[in-house]
Amino acid sequence: MMQEEEKGYMIVIDSLLGGVVPSVLGDHGPILFATEREAQEEIVSHLMFRLNEFLEGERDFESAVSLEEYVVVASLIRGNGEYDATQETQD
Repeated sequence: MMQEEEKGYMIVIDSLLGGVVPSVLGDHGPILFATEREAQEEIVSHLMFRLNEFLEGERDFESAVSLEEYVVVASLIRGNGEYDATQETQD
């Protein structure tokens, strides 16, 4: 199976055990966004959902307002149901 490298923007979090890990996953691994703005809008959408849950009494305040996700430029290689994601550095 030919593996093709994709480049884009990935939403990640810092985990206690695994370092930086993708936080938005689809059926075939991490989702790459075409633009940084698109990835940021996804983070805002999740944040608005959590805030709404707080307003409805379904989530505590700290959990609703905490923002652990951030956007990185990434390269992604998919193949055989696995993926390898590399955070790219910006000079």
